[in-house]
Amino acid sequence: MPVVLGIAGGVGLSLALSRLLASFLYEIAPTDPASLGAAAGVLLAAGIAASLVPALAGRTGGPGRPGRGLAGGMRNPNGWQG
Repeated sequence: MPVVLGIAGGVGLSLALSRLLASFLYEIAPTDPASLGAAAGVLLAAGIAASLVPALAGRTGGPGRPGRGLAGGMRNPNGWQG
């Protein structure tokens, strides 16, 4: 959900600041729907990929065993190794 809100805010700001953006763009309009849609799609895919890595790492084990996550076999500061 935060990714979608960020994309919506970014598209809104880019539309609001289209005059400033026009000086940075070459042969493309700052409000081009295809470019805005492509940029939003790339950011959405990156957000989904970034959330899948910890989600898939945390599903190993079972409901009674705490997941090791991305830490692998790192030792807990309290001495317990999971």
